[in-house]
Amino acid sequence: MNLLTEQIQTVDNFIWQPFAMPLVLVVVGGLITLATGFVQIRRFPTAVRLALQGAITRDSNANDGTGTITQFQALSTALASTVGNGNIGGVATAILIGGPGAIFWMWVTAAVGMATKYAEAVLGVHYRVTRETGELASGPMYYIAQGIPNKLIGHILSYLFAFFGACAALFGTGNMAQSNTIARTFAEAARTVVGVDVPLWFPGILITTAVG
Repeated sequence: MNLLTEQIQTVDNFIWQPFAMPLVLVVVGGLITLATGFVQIRRFPTAVRLALQGAITRDSNANDGTGTITQFQALSTALASTVGNGNIGGVATAILIGGPGAIFWMWVTAAVGMATKYAEAVLGVHYRVTRETGELASGPMYYIAQGIPNKLIGHILSYLFAFFGACAALFGTGNMAQSNTIARTFAEAARTVVGVDVPLWFPGILITTAVG
């Protein structure tokens, strides 16, 4: 486990060099913001209306257009993968490490990051494919493979993205952080209340059984 942690830390230090990745995120988001004419501000009311369409009442138009889920279901799916690790744990960690000033920079990156997210969504819709079952499949893997002119490089990068995305979901931003927090809380409570040392793998088995 220590070896895996050291390897992850090495990669993390390489990617998140001081100001490198945050600067890239802000610059790219700023350029997309200018190119789209501040779409995150101009179209915000429209985005809210479409995203919440059919969420409270049964709206017959909630599933208009080509798709297998409603706009609100798509929004809920997107939020399910971000709320928690990023919006709660990530914010607390940023304030702990960088102080209250980190909040300002989170606002800045969020403001321009909405334009980046918009661009990702547009690419996802443009390059999505329809499977034989009629279901739609989309995502970065597809628009990387189809959008890059060099097909060989595009396919290689798409497979790499899918692989590392799966690793991130499994070992990082997926369910491991939540499972680790629950297991440690369970073990600490057992040690404090009952006086029993519970190995961390035991709560892990309980969580696995509970969620199927």
